[in-house]
Amino acid sequence: MGSLAAADVIEVRIIEREHQELRFGLSNLEGTIEEASRLSQSELRDRIARTTAWAHRQFLPHAAWEEAWMYAQLDEATGSPWTTRALRFQHEQIRELATALETVSIAAYEHWTAEIVCRVVAAMARLDALISAHLAQEELFVLPFLEEGAGHAARAHAIAPR
Repeated sequence: MGSLAAADVIEVRIIEREHQELRFGLSNLEGTIEEASRLSQSELRDRIARTTAWAHRQFLPHAAWEEAWMYAQLDEATGSPWTTRALRFQHEQIRELATALETVSIAAYEHWTAEIVCRVVAAMARLDALISAHLAQEELFVLPFLEEGAGHAARAHAIAPR
């Protein structure tokens, strides 16, 4: 039981580190949103490509891992799949927004107009808002719950008869 608690603490630290890395990607996304009107067409296209790559290479695999490990643990600990239902729904929304951003960015490559640029920036802003809110929820509610569970398991192991 003690090793399980230690493993849980390690997992929480990994999640915290990954969230820091995701926040770095969000910072780049926010910079693109703020600077979009001042960027050249090629600079904005490059930033859009980096944003979609970041979403598909970093955020979405992280979300899949959370659903498979962290959310499964939460649902098991509480005895209800409703514990993580909203978080899973947010992941689905983020996946949809990442796909929409990619679709709009393809349109921007094929036919560059001010309207398409506006749609791209709006899609990036929605993605930023949803991911930021999602990370905040996990950090405020999920991680402390996991840490508390690991702490209880460690204390139970320490006082268990040998």
